[in-house]
Amino acid sequence: MQVSLQAQGRRFLVMLFPVFIQLDDYPFKQIHEMLADRFKRHSITFIDLLSQFKDKQDDELWIFPYDQHPNEIVHRQVADTLAGHLKTEADSMRRLAR
Repeated sequence: MQVSLQAQGRRFLVMLFPVFIQLDDYPFKQIHEMLADRFKRHSITFIDLLSQFKDKQDDELWIFPYDQHPNEIVHRQVADTLAGHLKTEADSMRRLAR
């Protein structure tokens, strides 16, 4: 996918959400690290959201007490993170174009 997008002059990135359980002792940390390493080896931009939520109480990030999907707090943080990343990339591209 990255190669195809680059051929079209587009960029590709991967943003990984954690599973919002046991954030204080996250059971899938090794998987996040493995993915980060793999994306780095392939020069794919990777944003791991785990670090932004690891100090949070997991059930405060759920949409409902019985549904562990991310709530509006998570989505706001993710939107801010993605917007910040895109702004930084756009600024870098403008500097290179000068």
